[in-house]
Amino acid sequence: MVCVIEEMFGADAKKASDDTYKLALLPMGFTWGFSIEKTGKGTTKDDYTVTKLDFAWLAAPSDAFKTSWGQTYGKDPKTDKFNLAMGDCKDCLMIPEPGSSVLAVVGVALLFAGRLRRRG
Repeated sequence: MVCVIEEMFGADAKKASDDTYKLALLPMGFTWGFSIEKTGKGTTKDDYTVTKLDFAWLAAPSDAFKTSWGQTYGKDPKTDKFNLAMGDCKDCLMIPEPGSSVLAVVGVALLFAGRLRRRG
């Protein structure tokens, strides 16, 4: 998992390489998904084997995740990549989730206001 510290978008909305992101790696994450292996010619769905990967929590980002940051994708001449800079977690803006008690008070207030409107 990452925290986005800063994002700056370039002029070309269809190109990722003119966008810049400063991210901090959080000390937690997970693995999950599917592994797809080509077992035939690759012309039909039967030529692929799909295996579900187990869900697992991680205490630190994997080496594969870290090396994926500089990866170029696409096929020449239409290749692109993300400009990612690594930051520090202390620069992340933490916005606390509203407490359950605050949400409960707002809900009760709305119910009470609705009942008063029906009577009036």
